[in-house]
Formats: sequence, C-alpha cells, structure tokens
Amino acid sequence: MSMFRFTYQEDPAHGMERKDLSPGLASFSVVTAEPHVAKSGNESLKLQLAITDKFGTKGTVFDYLPAVLPWKVHQFLVAVNKQHLYKSTGELDPRVLVGAEGQCQLKEEENEWKGEIKKRVTVAKYIEYVSSRSATAKKEIMEDMEDPFKDEIPF
Repeated sequence: MSMFRFTYQEDPAHGMERKDLSPGLASFSVVTAEPHVAKSGNESLKLQLAITDKFGTKGTVFDYLPAVLPWKVHQFLVAVNKQHLYKSTGELDPRVLVGAEGQCQLKEEENEWKGEIKKRVTVAKYIEYVSSRSATAKKEIMEDMEDPFKDEIPF
C-alpha cells in the first residue's frame, strides 16, 4: 500500500480562506461531461467546469444542459467552438467535450438549503466563441466604420 503524501503546515487553518468566484465574464474549461437524469425525469448533460473569473479567482461550477432546452445546448456548443456537433439526430458524445474551453457570464443566485439562504455563482449564459483572427478582423471593420472617409484616394 502506498502512502498519501501531503504538505505539512504548522498552522493548518492558515490559508483556508476560500475566495468566491465573482459574477461577470469568466473563462472555463470542461473537466467532466456526462449524461444526467434530473429528479423531474428530464435528461440533461451535467458539466463540471473549471472556472477562472475576471479577477483570476479559480473555482468549480456545475452546469446542466437540459435536453428540453436545445437553445442552451447550442449556446454551449457555439461557446466552445463545437457547433458542428449540434446535429439533427439530437445525439452528442459527451466525451468530446472534455477539455473544451470557452467563456461564460457568471451570476450570483440565492438558494435555500437546509433552512439557510446560501449564495452561489452559476452560469448565466455562454459567450460565443471568437477566434483571435476574427477578433482582429472585427476590430479593423469597426475602425473603418468610425471614419467612413478614410481612404487612400488622392484628390
């Protein structure tokens, strides 16, 4: 049997303060993706997301993509640049999503749990994937729109 090794600290409570994720824009990576059946009986895709918020705080958020909300499934696939997986067959292999990265908007929710009101951060929406190349092209288009008379034609 192998030994479990850990880092010894004189004061193990030191550094236990956990920073909460902040609402707003965040980056994510899919850690796990697996089929799930809700208490209601509806099928969904359960995602475990490794999140980095706008302040660099890291955390984990679980999100569910219900089969009865195709717009949310599509929004997620577009966010991770895998919209080609949104097919008319209505089938998706969750294993291809592990490691996918994207951006999302986080929001803070209040839920009652065991008689107490708890705050937690959840995914409000997934943000459309934009490659760096297309972002540059969009910036150039926007700059051209600012000065419609900017041209190289001499008079």
